[in-house]
Amino acid sequence: MKDLAEKKRATVRAGPLVNISRVLLSLGCEPTEVFEAAMFPPEDLADPDHRIDYRAAATLLAHCTRHSACDHFGLLVAQWFLPAHLGLTGKLIESAPDVGAALEELVEYLDLHDDGGVATLRTSGDKAYLGYAIHLQNLDGIETIYDLSATNICGIMRGLCGLRWRPSKVILSRTRPVNIRPYRDCFACPVAFDATDTEIEFPSRWLRRKPQLSDRGLHDQLFTTVRQRHREDPAGLAVRVRDLLRRELVATECNVESVAGFLKLHPRTLHRRLRDEDTSFREILDGVRRAVAQHYLAGTGLSVGDIAAALGYSS
Repeated sequence: MKDLAEKKRATVRAGPLVNISRVLLSLGCEPTEVFEAAMFPPEDLADPDHRIDYRAAATLLAHCTRHSACDHFGLLVAQWFLPAHLGLTGKLIESAPDVGAALEELVEYLDLHDDGGVATLRTSGDKAYLGYAIHLQNLDGIETIYDLSATNICGIMRGLCGLRWRPSKVILSRTRPVNIRPYRDCFACPVAFDATDTEIEFPSRWLRRKPQLSDRGLHDQLFTTVRQRHREDPAGLAVRVRDLLRRELVATECNVESVAGFLKLHPRTLHRRLRDEDTSFREILDGVRRAVAQHYLAGTGLSVGDIAAALGYSS
């Protein structure tokens, strides 16, 4: 059976990467040389709405980081990010009735912008956590992607809540860089590295706030369009299961009963429908675990024991 990533190529809109050349020039690098080394056509970044191969984008970011010798390259690329840069999904969340609803829609419809990873949202007491998690295996440049994503999340929250919003803490699933000052300067809050998840922590009271551009009428129109887009390009049950598992892998115990319950299916029905798509729950879970384990081993300082525990292995 083929891996899900092989069955459907993961893509991302070019929007978050359009400033790459600008950042390279600011660091004294010649963009043409970097694009050629990464075998990435620069014209693919000319249109923010153009969908590009996720792996190719990751390889480009890895080359940019190495060529510039700038560990925080992802922070620089994302410093101008706003919700509108997410395309239709960004417009939808900007017009939402409250920030909590906006972030739930971001989790549900991020795939219209990016289907190489998933958005995550959870609350714990008076704290909320908005994050991003990649589900692809053997991916280059993953640390730069998580840096970029964390900065993007802060841009999303400031776009929704205004410039008074501040993160309480930034948690990054990447090795601790030699120089952490750019991270402290960028986020203006404590920053933790070598974590299992990449998340931005902030007071949960912000979830009740009305977004700056909230517009009920516009939101209803956009929601109809978004739902139609999903109906026109159904991802398939296997992809939905994979995305659910990636969102919940570390936060909760993942089993077929809990996933089937979320999808409002009987476990036997879930198994049958996955067989119809030439896969199984176990195969999808193992694939997600492999992708996450690869990143933890290569891109963080987590011990093998911590990794096993985080992924639900007994040893």
